[in-house]
Amino acid sequence: GRIANGQGRYEFDSVPPGTYTVEAQLISYESGRKEAIIVEAGRTARVDFSLRETIAAELEVYDIVEDKIDALKKESSGSVRVIDTKQQSKIRAINTTEEAIATQAGVVQLGDQFFVRGGRSSEVKTVVDGMPVSDAFAGSSGAGGTLDVALTSQEGLNVLTGGFDAEYGNAQSGIIEIATREGGEEYQGQVKFLTDDFGAPDKTYFNYDNIAFGFGGPVPFLGSNWRFYASGEGVFQDTYLKTLENRDARKVLFNDTELASLRDRQENATRGQVKATYRFSGAKKLSGEYLFSRSANDWYHHAFSRVGYWSEQAEQWWFEPLDSTYTYYNGPAHLSERISKNDQYKLVYTHPLTSDSFITTRFALFNNKFKEVVGDKDPSQYVPFNGNDLERDPANLFFAVTGDYPVWEDRRSKQYTLRADYQNKIGGGTHEVKTGMTLDYFDLFKDSRTFPDEDDPNGNFPNQYEESAVGGVFYVQDRLRYRKTMVMNAGLRFDFFDPGENAVRVTNQRVLALEKPTEGTSFLERWKAQVSPRLGMSYPISDRDVLHFHYGRFFQLPDLEFLYDYSNDATAGSQLVGNAFLDPETTISYEFGVRRQLSDAIYLDATVFFKDIFGLVGTKELEPEREGEQNQFAPITYFNQDYGSVRGFELALDKRFSNYWQGGASYTLSRATGSSSDVNQGSIVATEGQDREPIREVPLDWDRTHVLSGFLAFSDPGVWQVSFDLSIATGSPVTPIRLGQRNTQAEDINTLRLPSTMNLNLKAQKLYEVYNQEFRLFLEGRNILDRQNVRGLRPTLYPAPDAEYYREYFTEFGELGGAYNLADTIGLTEDVLIPLNDPRVYGEPRVFRVGVQFEF
Repeated sequence: GRIANGQGRYEFDSVPPGTYTVEAQLISYESGRKEAIIVEAGRTARVDFSLRETIAAELEVYDIVEDKIDALKKESSGSVRVIDTKQQSKIRAINTTEEAIATQAGVVQLGDQFFVRGGRSSEVKTVVDGMPVSDAFAGSSGAGGTLDVALTSQEGLNVLTGGFDAEYGNAQSGIIEIATREGGEEYQGQVKFLTDDFGAPDKTYFNYDNIAFGFGGPVPFLGSNWRFYASGEGVFQDTYLKTLENRDARKVLFNDTELASLRDRQENATRGQVKATYRFSGAKKLSGEYLFSRSANDWYHHAFSRVGYWSEQAEQWWFEPLDSTYTYYNGPAHLSERISKNDQYKLVYTHPLTSDSFITTRFALFNNKFKEVVGDKDPSQYVPFNGNDLERDPANLFFAVTGDYPVWEDRRSKQYTLRADYQNKIGGGTHEVKTGMTLDYFDLFKDSRTFPDEDDPNGNFPNQYEESAVGGVFYVQDRLRYRKTMVMNAGLRFDFFDPGENAVRVTNQRVLALEKPTEGTSFLERWKAQVSPRLGMSYPISDRDVLHFHYGRFFQLPDLEFLYDYSNDATAGSQLVGNAFLDPETTISYEFGVRRQLSDAIYLDATVFFKDIFGLVGTKELEPEREGEQNQFAPITYFNQDYGSVRGFELALDKRFSNYWQGGASYTLSRATGSSSDVNQGSIVATEGQDREPIREVPLDWDRTHVLSGFLAFSDPGVWQVSFDLSIATGSPVTPIRLGQRNTQAEDINTLRLPSTMNLNLKAQKLYEVYNQEFRLFLEGRNILDRQNVRGLRPTLYPAPDAEYYREYFTEFGELGGAYNLADTIGLTEDVLIPLNDPRVYGEPRVFRVGVQFEF
């Protein structure tokens, strides 16, 4: 409990995210109680009481309807989407963090990447309990680059799409903020199982199984101050793009008796959490936590999709001899497996200094490992893949029947982070001041090789290096509550980064000798520093309406691979090499909006936003200013040269549960344009894959003019529930290319659009009470209309053949699925496009799953 001050204000500090009941008592007044008060991660929940005067001897408790103004977030000047993943995953067909994020206003999902308010996918960062969990090499857009937190591990999920305070940084577009669960005063747990296997090999969709659990409470024998929580999840599936690779089964034996046979699936993912907390006296708290996620995924490549027998020279490919004529070849077995391992180790200590101030210190290690390898081969064991005389399936000359996929990569990064935050309420809460600092140390290792084989294990231009870097942050922000109505949020953030002496020396030597000659390698000469001002206002104009405005400058470090690639080799030929002098990318953002309570259960949030983006990383070919200064080692490198702009309008509607139903909807109208969608556009121009760079802004690849998402859920609490999720979006832009055209024309970039997409999901469940605990049986239907949604026009065909034929086929005939040109394969004198029906251009078809869930 807490005692209010002379003005009637009271504070509860260090309250874990969750739902609470608050009761107020005052002598000579009736006590009041408010229920279902939601505390969000990192935010203040305001609860006001209006008590009725009475005689002291007749005190009793009466209930007060929840103060709806709190749901309007009247102290927030930005755009924050609060997602109760625990409840949403029960009600809707949501099983991952990505599925929860995808339906939010301002968010566009293409494949497994997210784009927030028109920014690049790399501009979205994920933090868990205030600490970063994105790979330093390639951020959230890289393969396996972000720690995946299971829904059973989450207490709260916030999606910040704009107007975030000064404590949030190194992200231009969005922040995914996750608060993890911790044990409570009583033991609680849950178990969930979901599958699309209906009892027989021919009665399954994609061989999907999902099992999850969570359990926590007081630590036995150590008293109520010690608490723990542990959770885990495993997701295993062959996907709708199932390959025909043979995967070994692992047998589970007991006394030489086989109990089970476990076979890896095409995609295998596990994630989990262990957290322990100790509560000292006086609200002091110490917590230690370990989070992990693992994935081991095979993938589908259309050219490597065939399995069969060919009568060819057997020594030309990896084979299993069956007789003197035919050789067996399994294409998918020669594709690489992508293995990702992410771990976060974290300590957090919260120490109250006074009743109005406290300090929180955090230390974390985020460890990311990524490997791409064919089987378990070393580079010296790769079967040669020569694209110049590639052997092909005689029945269809597109399909490869020789060699291993020519990529081998081992990438590791460690990020050590120390953070301290101080928060104080001054003047009876008129000012809420928060300040803090962060120090980061990066330890990086990369070994990437293309076309390795036994004769040359390093392959073509190996990208091998070890580097280290340091960075830091200092910020201060003030939340001013003026006359208990208007709230001003002002902040200032200072970021710095040092790429390290070695990388700067290599850049001096190799990359910038023409355009920026310098010999400086001291700390002051090589470090990068930026100051980011933030200013916002929130103003309730009535008890049902809140206006809000925010202006901010946002900076973000480029992905570190852009600084360090090929830093081991000053003679890296004509490779696209790193540039240690890259500056932070910059976004200037404005937004204005209104939040309105339409009724006791319905809320509306409308926001207009503008973003100007510049200093984005791009590529270009260096040219000598004077004769004799030709840089023969690295003519193509990264520079801060790309730019863009975004304009948009967002509308979010929320209907809380009442009268047996609830729902929500979000609509985004936006236009995202820029100089380039691809970091490598300048390199493509330099190698004649595009005639020139655009001279004006063009629609970006992820520009979707209209995006609409919504859900409706109907239920009789404790008996049954049914929910529907609908999403509709404008198709993505695409660049036409015509038959015989061998490069992209700048004036054609993204002048066409793919068909619009639509998806409808269903979840129906029956609830039972088992020993006073909740037990659920449910059915999930995904894409129940079986809509063929287009994922993308040009899935990768690296290393051969040319994917431009996919665009030619679409441009000439309006058909999807791609084609290849028979003229280029067998030397015809005229162009003949052969349809390929590549399934990767389409999204997942209709699938049904059944599951059970038990909570106690």
